Amino acid sequence: MAANLKLFRSRQPALFNLAVVVAIVVIMVMYLLSPMSSVRAVSIDGTNYLSDDYIKKIAGVNNSSKLYFTVPVLVERKLEVNPLIEDAKVSLNSGNTVTITVKEKKLVGYQSEGSELIWFGNGEQTTIDDSNRQVVASLPKSNWF
Repeated sequence: MAANLKLFRSRQPALFNLAVVVAIVVIMVMYLLSPMSSVRAVSIDGTNYLSDDYIKKIAGVNNSSKLYFTVPVLVERKLEVNPLIEDAKVSLNSGNTVTITVKEKKLVGYQSEGSELIWFGNGEQTTIDDSNRQVVASLPKSNWF
């Protein structure tokens, strides 16, 4: 019996260390799965033509998103790939709030005859598709392009 007690005491520090590691892992998993790690609010600034829902959809951020998956640089890249967006800034704020500030490209009109196009102030154009069709309603129709 004394040998078993001696063996237990020699392994006690290792068991304690294992218990600490397991406890930390359990606490991390509980936090990651809890509502405390979710985005509570998404604030969109700087939009005229694009709706908040459109920006949230492109960014992939909403109130059910996990905060630890919302990496500002990656969200900015997703937004800036969109032909209607010139620049985007994303910040994580206290209270699990995400703020997205968008600078839209200057839109001057659209063409619906032939190829459906949206025209920008710098002369560039992009095709109208289902993802950007909502913008057309607020633009003047142009026949002179």
